[in-house]
Amino acid sequence: MTNTALFYALGEFFCMAIMLILTGALKPITNYGKREKWLAASLVSETLYFLGDALDKLQMGGVLPASQAGLLFTGTYKLWMLDFVSLAVFFYIDQYGEFSLVDSRPKRMLVCSVAVLNGVFELLVLLINPGWLLTDQLQPTLLYNLLLLLVPLLYSLAAIGLAINGIRQSPSKNIRQFYLTTASWPMLLVIFGGLDIYVGTFPFYAYVATACLLFLAVYQFRTLVDTVSLGSLSNIKGREKLKSYLKSIQWRGASSDYYLVLVDMNGLRSINDIYGRSEGDQVLFAVSQAVGQLAEKMHGFSCHYGGDDFLAVVKLADDAEAKRVFDDLQEEVKHMASIQGLPVVPQLVTSAVRLDMAEGDLTAQLRIAEEKIYHQKRDLDGEMRENNFFVDKVTGLPNTNYFHSFASSYLKSCLEKGDQPAVVLINISNMQAYNNRYGFEKGDQLLSRIAQIL
Repeated sequence: MTNTALFYALGEFFCMAIMLILTGALKPITNYGKREKWLAASLVSETLYFLGDALDKLQMGGVLPASQAGLLFTGTYKLWMLDFVSLAVFFYIDQYGEFSLVDSRPKRMLVCSVAVLNGVFELLVLLINPGWLLTDQLQPTLLYNLLLLLVPLLYSLAAIGLAINGIRQSPSKNIRQFYLTTASWPMLLVIFGGLDIYVGTFPFYAYVATACLLFLAVYQFRTLVDTVSLGSLSNIKGREKLKSYLKSIQWRGASSDYYLVLVDMNGLRSINDIYGRSEGDQVLFAVSQAVGQLAEKMHGFSCHYGGDDFLAVVKLADDAEAKRVFDDLQEEVKHMASIQGLPVVPQLVTSAVRLDMAEGDLTAQLRIAEEKIYHQKRDLDGEMRENNFFVDKVTGLPNTNYFHSFASSYLKSCLEKGDQPAVVLINISNMQAYNNRYGFEKGDQLLSRIAQIL
């Protein structure tokens, strides 16, 4: 019995090591989405379950001192951990759909309620009569084994239903293949978990669960490799996923409810020239985060369109709501620039096209969105000019960014003409003392007056 328990526990510890390696491999990834988070939650919770199961087996096998309190603790711990594993795996599979349950708070709470209610029931049983879970011979009862398999079984059936619905609704071949491959795995875990309980001498569940999660992790890593680099030379895969998402909307006849949003970041070339490409990449990444959060918040889709442009597909009521969303997006970019210590706050120019325009043709819709962006840039009003990257807000004169961006080309043109350009530096002495004595408002007025003279 002792050797069997040791062999069983060693198998669990081996599986734990694999789970920890996979979890560590996920850690360096910076563009964590909800799928990656649920995969990480599955790996961590499964590792914790293996630990509890190994300790439980070592106690029952006499390797560790066994007591009713100790076995009840590890037994209840196993119940709760397995419930959470089942929930995390279900939500991971759910995240591959275009419209997942986890994105809706009421639906997410409904799905979680099964595990929560089962956990509460297990706790009540433990408090009322521990003998319903553990016999006098310190062996798990039939009720305990049923509770151990109940929640995983329910979530397995739900995963199969989720997959059937996803296969029927999704036009994406990749998503259908994912559902076909993974939908039966939770049920497979339940079957081998039952076999594990029946035999009791070999960790069937641990090995099968490790194989399943290893497959999911490899699949997810492959997906991340496709999308991890924002500055990749080709955006074909991102656009293909966008097309798939648009097809799913058209499939349901919901095009009139969604907008294609084009986000253009102004002044990236100037930021690269002045502050360097490293800072420019950070600014670009901040914008990509803001656009991604917008799409996630509105249960939509986003991707890098190319250069300093991003695309999003979100559900909007009308153009007025689109304007409010654009204003919120700019504020979010300002917030990210502040907390990340970026040298500048990037200015965004945005446009939106309803998906039922241009007969649903993506190329035509993009052309319309790009024309809107062009006109917005050309017809910047006074307020936008005041906030322009190249204009000083106080004086209204071109600022240092403008000088660094265009002075060299002006200097070159002067030299080509045979002119002798000169650089004049005008320094206002004791400006700080002036501000301290008369206040910053008076100081700004003085600078503005000097600018007018210049």
